Amino acid sequence: MADNYLERKMEEHRRGASPRKTSVGPTKGKLSFNFPPRRVLLFDLDENLTARLVQAYGETGCRVAVYPGITSIDGARLISSTNNPSTDLTGVLNAWGDIDIVVALSNSQLVDNSIQTILTHRELLPYPNDYGLRLIAIGETNPLISDNVTTCFIETKQPIPSDAFQKIVPSVLFLSLNDMANTNIKL
Repeated sequence: MADNYLERKMEEHRRGASPRKTSVGPTKGKLSFNFPPRRVLLFDLDENLTARLVQAYGETGCRVAVYPGITSIDGARLISSTNNPSTDLTGVLNAWGDIDIVVALSNSQLVDNSIQTILTHRELLPYPNDYGLRLIAIGETNPLISDNVTTCFIETKQPIPSDAFQKIVPSVLFLSLNDMANTNIKL
C-alpha cells in the first residue's frame, strides 16, 4: 500500500497536478482593516475620480451620492443641481438621515453651502452623529470651514493629473477612518 501511494504521489509531482498549498494570512505589502459603512457625498469632482471613488467606497459598503449628478455611475445616487444645495440635498438627507463624509475640491464654490445644509439638517435629528462631519478637500489650498467640521486635506495640483488618481483614492479612504481627523496629505 505504501509503495502504491508513493508511486501516485510521484506521478502527480511529475505532472504538476497538485498545486502547492500556501498559508492563509495577510499578503506582504498589503494593509487590511475593517472599514465601517458611511454615508458619503462626492461633491464637484472630476468624472474619472468620482467613478473611482464610487467604486472604492462601494466596495467597503458605504452609500455614495454624487453632487452634482454628472452622468450615470453604477452604485451611486446622483443628485441633480439647481445651484441651491439646501434644495438639492434634501432628498438624500431625508432618505439617509445624515451624511458623514464630504469629498470635494478645495476651491468648489458651493461646498460651504452644502456643509451648512448638512449641519442645519443635523440640528433637527433626535440623536447626535458620533462620527461627526468630515470634509476631505482635494486641491492646492486648504479651505477654511467652520469648527463643526473635521477637515482633512489632500494637496495636489489643479487640474488633478490622471496619474495622481491611484494615490488619491486610497488616501481619501485612509482619511475617512475614525482616527484620521485633521490630517493633511501632500501628493
